[in-house]
Amino acid sequence: MSLSCGTLARGGLLLLLPLIAVAVYLDGQRYDPAVLRFNPAGDVGASALLPKEVAGLAMEGPARVYTTDNLFEYVNGHAEFFISLGFKSLTVAGYSPPGEARGKPEYTVDIYDMAAPQNAFGALAQESAGMSPQSIGTLGYSSSRSVMFIQGKLYVKVDSFAKGDRMTELARALASTLATAQPEGETDLPQFAIFPSLGAVANGRSYKREDYMGLEIFREVFEQAYERDGARFFAFAFTPSSGVEDFMIKAMEAIGDMGAEATETEFGGSRGILVHDEYEGDWALASVKGKVAGARGFSDPALLEAFMEELAGKESGS
Repeated sequence: MSLSCGTLARGGLLLLLPLIAVAVYLDGQRYDPAVLRFNPAGDVGASALLPKEVAGLAMEGPARVYTTDNLFEYVNGHAEFFISLGFKSLTVAGYSPPGEARGKPEYTVDIYDMAAPQNAFGALAQESAGMSPQSIGTLGYSSSRSVMFIQGKLYVKVDSFAKGDRMTELARALASTLATAQPEGETDLPQFAIFPSLGAVANGRSYKREDYMGLEIFREVFEQAYERDGARFFAFAFTPSSGVEDFMIKAMEAIGDMGAEATETEFGGSRGILVHDEYEGDWALASVKGKVAGARGFSDPALLEAFMEELAGKESGS
């Protein structure tokens, strides 16, 4: 009995199918080692900035690096806060006196790369509540067990549970090291120069990356707290990505949508909006030299308008 060429070809293919399946399976078992590494390939965070020895202390073991994918492993429950601010990576290192065997480092150093100085400032402003100001880095604070500061786009925390600790000395040494590594011009926060100095609270600066006062269009807002004549209020400023004039139109619509009463007006010769809000009280906005500047927290509308004239006049140079 003879077999046709077509029959033989089909039979050969059937015999090859198991071999093809095995080849596909084995190929599927291949993996890129970078996928399973603790740190993504090439991402070393701020490891290169950390000295092996500083302030009489030595680093214990290699630094660890966390990204947006695994930050929750180190700051569980607080990772979303940093990520919402623009977090890029976290480098963690431990320091102890040389030659001392320890189960855990005497000091821990956390360096958050927040991608931009304003993001680093936003993290510091939130985490330093109740702490004492310190002249460390661009801006610093301390408590009995922690020192934190910002240097350019980096937010740094030094923690210790040791007695007679050298946290401040370590923090100052690190700030000096990090300062030399920051590109020129990345360490300042000039956005606060817009605010009047009279009554400005020394540690009353803050930064909100999005949804300021619950309004989606209010993004990347810098805020300064004030105390004058026993009253506390806040000034804020930001630069809308769509341009000020377009933003003011959108702001009128957004304020109306939230049920507040908005009235167009002028402050210091600039276009403004005066708002009466059941929840936020009286507040206002002004279009000034490519920025939106405003104030909130007033119980007296006359004081709000007077401050807005002052704010608009300062920025316009009058």
